[in-house]
Amino acid sequence: DFANDSEDRKSVSGYITKINGNTISWLSKKQNIVTLSSCEAEYVSLTTCACECLFISQLLKEIIDEDVQIEIFEDNQSAIKVASTLETKRSKHIDVKFHFVRDYVSSGKIVLNYIESKEQIADAMTKSLPISSFEKLRSKMNVVSE
Repeated sequence: DFANDSEDRKSVSGYITKINGNTISWLSKKQNIVTLSSCEAEYVSLTTCACECLFISQLLKEIIDEDVQIEIFEDNQSAIKVASTLETKRSKHIDVKFHFVRDYVSSGKIVLNYIESKEQIADAMTKSLPISSFEKLRSKMNVVSE
């Protein structure tokens, strides 16, 4: 959620990782930096998600000795473009440490797919949503409360 904290204007990153439709990890955390745009905030979040996915991919490689292609669903088309193309004037200010995701996208190890915001499951953990939207997204997480 871009610059939602009125005190420090830091955004919240969130992601959910799934294997075969089952949630295996998730994160909802305030970002450590102040970003200058929603694109940059989403790109930082995308990078955090990519790191987790790469870790899980490497773990699976050790367990089943098979390469797994990572598929990430992103609801910000500008962040997808930044991750998929060479640096532009608009993205030059983004810290280099976040650009490693480009290498994985260009190599095909990570595939980025656009998803509409209303279908972005991670938004249930990062945004204030109407109860109906929250419940819809929560049900897609395939987790239960006891």
